Amino acid sequence: MKPLPALLFALAAASLPAADAPKAASPAHVGTLVKETDLNIIKLTPQAEKRLGIVTVAVERKSVPRTRSFGGDVMIRAGSALTVTAPIAATVSGTLPQPGVQVKRGQALFQLLPILSPTERVNVATALSDAQSSVAGAKALLEAARVTLARAERLVKAEAGSQRAVDDARAAVAVGEANLKAAETRVVTFAAVLKDFEAGSVTALPVTAPLDGLVMAVRTSGAQQVASGAVLLEITALDPLWVRVPVYAGEVNTLQPNATVQVTRLGARPGDVGAQAKPAAAPPSANALANTVDFYFELANADGRFRPGERVSVSLPLTTAENNLVVPWTAVLHDIHGGQWVYEQTAPQTFVRRRVTVERVAAKDAVLAAGPGVDAKIVTDGAVELFGTELGTGK
Repeated sequence: MKPLPALLFALAAASLPAADAPKAASPAHVGTLVKETDLNIIKLTPQAEKRLGIVTVAVERKSVPRTRSFGGDVMIRAGSALTVTAPIAATVSGTLPQPGVQVKRGQALFQLLPILSPTERVNVATALSDAQSSVAGAKALLEAARVTLARAERLVKAEAGSQRAVDDARAAVAVGEANLKAAETRVVTFAAVLKDFEAGSVTALPVTAPLDGLVMAVRTSGAQQVASGAVLLEITALDPLWVRVPVYAGEVNTLQPNATVQVTRLGARPGDVGAQAKPAAAPPSANALANTVDFYFELANADGRFRPGERVSVSLPLTTAENNLVVPWTAVLHDIHGGQWVYEQTAPQTFVRRRVTVERVAAKDAVLAAGPGVDAKIVTDGAVELFGTELGTGK
């Protein structure tokens, strides 16, 4: 057994750190911490600022209408899909248009050679009488539509009516005029055919497009004999289209029913305002199983951007609004990591990159959840050039 003094000395020596033990290396080295607000200060000369075309606007806090996005279905507007039928028994003559061909209203498509028979003469005489009755009815409806339009315009001038009522009345007048013209054309056509029957000669009847649209289907072929009333082809107008938006019945009261909406294609990038659509006068519909109510909107489609059956995103305005910080969407930049930034002018020819958080994009404005305060000067024109200047790739 060791003496007690020796044992105590050994324990004390073991508790002391080794003088020559190497110090463990730090796994990371952090230099001087710099705040993000102190980074990326750019100072330009007056000439460089002018050359970059710098334009600034102040950050605003304003009331921005709230919107909610719903899925919608693009569909053909009621009354925009028409079938062209044979007015009498005849033989098809000429080259028929192919499906997918765009046609204009009144454009000659092909011809029909009437089949001369006593039975067909009776049919033509009957059709002529019906066409003359249609002309009288179309004139009466057109006159009523014009009276309705005049009344709606007077109410608008007296600030007692709505512009939508005027638009609907004008559309009714346009439809009435088109129906009257079509009825008068049928009268002229049947009268000419009946005259040919009496003279014992055959005059080819031109088949014209009843509206501007796309040939969707052709139901006959050249040199084929068709009976009276046989479907020859189908034409559909694709401008305008309708958009049907099913909305949960519990949310209907939170929406503005008569407001213009924004329609965008699925996968659209932020800031893409899409196309505007106005409420359409359509028959009411709903789905009891899904507990939804259908809203209908009329969508201009002169460029053929949208197609029937396409799914789209529709932003419907809510009845409430919020006060938010707003900057132009063109002022917001994105880095390679998805970060969102703006350039703030802090002094003459001095700009600082600030991080922002965009909550949503409303039309051409970016609604900010976080960012510079009110009245801060934000660069709109020239922001991309500043970004390139900062990274060493600019002018």
